[in-house]
Amino acid sequence: MQRSSAICDQDGLALMVVLGVISLFSVLSAMLITTSKVAGISSKVNVDRSVAKYHTESATSFVQWMVMNYNFNYPSRDELGIDDVEEESWWADGRDHTLEMADGFMAKVKIFDVNRGWNIDRLNSEKNRIINQRAGDDEEMQDNIEEFFAVYQDYVDGDDLLRHPTFGMEKDDYERIGLEDFPRNRKVQFREEMYWIKNVKYLAPDLERMESSTALPDTLFRVPPPLNISDPIRNKRYTFWSAPMHWLQTNLPGGLSSSDRQTITECRSEGFVDQPTIEECLGLDLASRLRSLVTFNPRDTVVFTLDAIVTSPNGEISRRQVSTLNLRNLPAQRGDSDVGRVVTLPYWQKVYY
Repeated sequence: MQRSSAICDQDGLALMVVLGVISLFSVLSAMLITTSKVAGISSKVNVDRSVAKYHTESATSFVQWMVMNYNFNYPSRDELGIDDVEEESWWADGRDHTLEMADGFMAKVKIFDVNRGWNIDRLNSEKNRIINQRAGDDEEMQDNIEEFFAVYQDYVDGDDLLRHPTFGMEKDDYERIGLEDFPRNRKVQFREEMYWIKNVKYLAPDLERMESSTALPDTLFRVPPPLNISDPIRNKRYTFWSAPMHWLQTNLPGGLSSSDRQTITECRSEGFVDQPTIEECLGLDLASRLRSLVTFNPRDTVVFTLDAIVTSPNGEISRRQVSTLNLRNLPAQRGDSDVGRVVTLPYWQKVYY
């Protein structure tokens, strides 16, 4: 009787071992299947993202060619509208250009004047105006902006001496917060450096609400020219089509009301047509105020920002490329459409998202 009981115990133990092994293999099989599916999905996503990146390159190159060709053929027209020409216009007016790419991918490209946002090299000359417009009588805000300029001046000067005893930051101050090799102690070379500067957010009240997927990187600061290259837009005026709203708000006498901002946004969305239409859209008063500050002519552009967004057929994958292109050497003559011989500077900067 005891022996029979022992045999039953052994059979039960064997059954448990077998069931355990079966369960283990089931779990491993499920994990392998899941891993295989995840790997397949990841591979497909990576392939689509790579394809989308190549399409953004292609779309950007195509639009670069069209901008060059269009400006080459219509460099000095009195009426910049193209009602008499059956072709798409390629002005720096922020209008969408939709391109059908291979494999069902779609590209939307916008062209802007690169002269957007604050010119980093001119910031010190804008200091008083920024403080007056942004802070008014708000002493706390005045101190916040003063601190930004103090840190910025220490960042670009050529020594390790604090320019402002309360607000400045030099090497020891950066090391205390875990940032080595700061500050640069020379001219800012890359726009992105400005986002290290303490209190930079106070230069643009909308910065914290900007969506990275839609906001241009030069909405706050425009890209500096490469080293040893003169800035061809140093003395150029902002265009109505590209001047950031926060810059208009700071520099336009009287600022902008919420209705002014909405009107500007709506007029920009329509793209450039002609002068009477712009005045009709903005209203004579707002158009007159803006004319003292900006130009409405999209041809007053020599350096462009090309913003290309490519989306996959199912809409699940998208890539974005923002490029800065200098067309300073474009010949100012009409007639010959062959622009292959035009010598242009290379891209100043390309950013991928």
